[in-house]
Amino acid sequence: MKLTLEEKLRLVKLHIFDGVPIREIHEKHGLDRSTLKYYCALYRKWGDEPFAKPAKRKYTREILAYNLSEHPDYRQIDKMFNELEKKHGNKIKGAILHSDMGWQYQMDKHQDKVKELEILQSMSRKGNCLDNSPTENFFGRMKEEMLYDKEYLYKDMDSLIKAIVKYIEYYNEERIVNKFHMSPVMYKNKLLENQML
Repeated sequence: MKLTLEEKLRLVKLHIFDGVPIREIHEKHGLDRSTLKYYCALYRKWGDEPFAKPAKRKYTREILAYNLSEHPDYRQIDKMFNELEKKHGNKIKGAILHSDMGWQYQMDKHQDKVKELEILQSMSRKGNCLDNSPTENFFGRMKEEMLYDKEYLYKDMDSLIKAIVKYIEYYNEERIVNKFHMSPVMYKNKLLENQML
């Protein structure tokens, strides 16, 4: 069962303010322990977390465009689409955009933008996030590598957002993907060089 952000926040408050053990919350509500620890750490620090909307190329694992915001709304997705279009132009036509079933992806504006850019939309079924797993995998790695047990490094929301921007650059340009033995951008360039992309 997928929990809404409000439900996750309620569970975080149960742990922080009422002292309910993480193990008990996990067993009763099914929220993954590491996710709960992550939300608790962020709540203790800022009361919330930044929302990220990335567009990721599944084949090379490169983050093609993204937007970070303190509040999830359609403008954030629109900015991500604008960056995607600006950076990649016609190359995105025919691409498949995987997402969960979030309210913002079901809006008419979103559907119109997807059609305008000639992108195919793929939404995961309720309770099945497999289509969106490459993006969820990215979020998991980012949290593991730059956030868990490192919350003290970020003084405020701005410093966290700047760190996420740097991490995405590092992830694309330098971080080695074991399967490719090189970074996502290096792999993309190799494929382009060999005319395979």
